[in-house]
Amino acid sequence: MKNKLMNNQIKNLFTCPSCSFEFKIKENKLICTDCGNEYEIDDNLIDFGVKQQRFVNNWGGTADEDEAMEWITNLIEEGYLIEEDLQWLQKNVNEDAIESSWKQALEEIRGEYYNPDNDVIVDLASGMGSVFNNGMDFKKLEGKTVILTDLSRKILEDVRDRLKEKTQNINMIYAVCDVGNLPLKDNSVDFISSVGVFANAFSGKDILGELKRILKPSKRFKLFEFLNIEGSRSQKLKEKIANEDILSTVERFKIGFEEIDLKKFEIDKLYEGVAHMEGDLLPLKDEKGVWALIRAVNCQ
Repeated sequence: MKNKLMNNQIKNLFTCPSCSFEFKIKENKLICTDCGNEYEIDDNLIDFGVKQQRFVNNWGGTADEDEAMEWITNLIEEGYLIEEDLQWLQKNVNEDAIESSWKQALEEIRGEYYNPDNDVIVDLASGMGSVFNNGMDFKKLEGKTVILTDLSRKILEDVRDRLKEKTQNINMIYAVCDVGNLPLKDNSVDFISSVGVFANAFSGKDILGELKRILKPSKRFKLFEFLNIEGSRSQKLKEKIANEDILSTVERFKIGFEEIDLKKFEIDKLYEGVAHMEGDLLPLKDEKGVWALIRAVNCQ
């Protein structure tokens, strides 16, 4: 009975990423009522596929730390990184300041998860679960619907399996999808969170446009981001790997907010300095950036 109810909830929330038409459910599959695309529901995980693959990411689409280090080693061998970057980071990272800013941001984000008015919550680019793995009180989420998204099916499978016992009374859904093309219906979500989604995104306009589209009117999102500046080495590194021009995270936010017309927003700078290596290879030698909490309300 629970699986049937969950499948119906999935059908009511999601829409086809190819044509935006509604789904019907048949034999544990979402089937688009227009184009006929089929997506299997595998223990509350749906793989919608992605259009924009990651171009720089420490984890390389894996939840395994050894594979992550192999990915970094390959970048060094290919000339994208130099050993000095790693040595400089180890000497200059202020772990206490970063941990304090993370704690402050995650406490505020978790407060929105506990808000009784937020029934449907989406965490973008969840990775290994930065929001969920840092002191979440799962009892306060009972009865809510929480959707975790990521480009990597492997990571979402690992997160799902690890959280299964803790989240038995939460309607957990895991969606492999592109943050610039979210397979969710318009005005269907009460709150959106993310840690570092812009670090791996091509376009601020695409992401912010999607957030505004799926949020219900007067609902909000909060993003914890590391912002690098125009002309930084890390930006040039991304351009080299992606083989195209990539705007800095600051510029992507600025353009995105202007074009999407999100009137009620604010950026709260929590920490200025050197980020972890996990911050999407940011920053590199002699670079600094800002960890900031970005808040916005959907003013439809």
